[in-house]
Amino acid sequence: MAARRSLGFTLIEIIIVMALLAILSTALWSNFISAINKGKDSRRKQDLKTIVEALELYYNDEAYYPLELIWGGSLANPDDASLIYLQKIPNDPLSNRSYCYDRSDENTFIIYTNLENPNDSERLSIPVTCSADGLEYNYVLKSSNQE
Repeated sequence: MAARRSLGFTLIEIIIVMALLAILSTALWSNFISAINKGKDSRRKQDLKTIVEALELYYNDEAYYPLELIWGGSLANPDDASLIYLQKIPNDPLSNRSYCYDRSDENTFIIYTNLENPNDSERLSIPVTCSADGLEYNYVLKSSNQE
């Protein structure tokens, strides 16, 4: 009796290969999503630093911080509109949601946002509430004259 020769793959071989592909694609997708979140968090941090720098310039000229910020608008000198500190105040990269700006008095402010990466070393372990909107945030930057 002649040995039977198979030219195809067995069902078990196909199942094993598909399982390996599923595991690999899940791992790659997870890394891809994590990289996207880290990128958005990096942008959030840079946005807040840019806003803080503009607010400090404003404070140096006016001796007070603005009462509010118009997200998507500009930050200009109230006495000289041609003096622009920030052309466009950025929004959060996730949709067009704004950051939270809280001016406690004319000499101090805090800007809040939420970071998506749970392993970010700068992320607050306990979220804090922004009194301007009542929502909780896990990353803040403060005015230079505040602890």
